[in-house]
Amino acid sequence: MENDFSREFFFFLDSAKSNKLFVKFVHKSNSSELEELVIIYLTKIEDTFLEVVKYDFSKKEKFHVHYFAEDRKVYLDEVPNNETLDRVFQHLCDNWQKYYLRFIEK
Repeated sequence: MENDFSREFFFFLDSAKSNKLFVKFVHKSNSSELEELVIIYLTKIEDTFLEVVKYDFSKKEKFHVHYFAEDRKVYLDEVPNNETLDRVFQHLCDNWQKYYLRFIEK
C-alpha cells in the first residue's frame, strides 16, 4: 500500500455551500485499477451535513450505492475504475437536486 496513490476532496454543488460531494479514491500501486472508491453526496440540514447518496467500494465490500432517503443499498455489477469515478461524479453533479428532494420528503 505504500506505493498506492490516493486523493480525497470536497466539491460544493451550490453557491450556498449546503450541498457537496466528498470523493476519495485509492489506486493500486502501478495500476489504473481502483482499490477503494467513495463518493458521497451530502446536504446540510440544521447546520449538520447528512449523507444522501453514497457510492462505495473497498476490499471489504463490492461496489454498491446506498440511497439514504429510502434506506436502500444496491450492489452494482461492475468493478470501479477511472471511468466509473468520472461517470458517478458527473451523475451526482447532474442529479443532486432530485436526490435532495427525495431526501427531504422522507
